[in-house]
Amino acid sequence: MRELRALVRRCTALKANHTQEINRQKAGLVCGEVSASIKRLLGHIEEEIRAICAAIRALIARDRTLQLNFELLRSIPGLGEVTAALVLAELPDIAEFTPPRAWPPLPGCRPRSTVPARNDASAASAASATRSCVAPSISVR
Repeated sequence: MRELRALVRRCTALKANHTQEINRQKAGLVCGEVSASIKRLLGHIEEEIRAICAAIRALIARDRTLQLNFELLRSIPGLGEVTAALVLAELPDIAEFTPPRAWPPLPGCRPRSTVPARNDASAASAASATRSCVAPSISVR
């Protein structure tokens, strides 16, 4: 599990670096040499992302439990390969939590508003804030 977590985190970091370099390139404030350097660096980063993604797939394929959980996560509409690997890497094995009461320490499993509601409008606002904080979407390119 540590290896999967390390690979997924490395892939995420590489994607962030890729985005930074694309933004730098789009800014248009660079000379020809710098532009060529950015282009070469983007190629290297893309190559590394492909290699890390292949290592993630291979690691999941080697472990039957990871593979089954990965396929289960992928069966959820809208949940892609990258997000499924991220969930497997970052969340503890759900099989360890036999009673549902053991789940609340996990983020989003037991939402509560810490804002005291003074009237109906503030209660609705607190509930809305809780929903938006508790159910974030995971987006990885």
